[in-house]
Amino acid sequence: MIVLGDFNRLRDVALISYPLKHVVKAPTRKASVLDKIYTNLQDWYDQPVVLPNIGRSDHRAVLMSASVNPKREHDQDITVVRRSRDSNGMA
Repeated sequence: MIVLGDFNRLRDVALISYPLKHVVKAPTRKASVLDKIYTNLQDWYDQPVVLPNIGRSDHRAVLMSASVNPKREHDQDITVVRRSRDSNGMA
């Protein structure tokens, strides 16, 4: 889940307790982090990059890209087991 936007006065207790992690660390408007991204998929994305303002906006742009090599807690292995029969057809 990813929730993002311009959160000027949002109390984020509910989002953090969901649990979602706030991943934007650099200021997005003057010295404040107002444009935020909350996610439970932070291992699948690179750290967001704060870019210059677009047009006349007084907020900086935020770019979050999918990770090329996501960090996974558990890789899933699938094992297929088939029962083989004896040569005389008996199981």
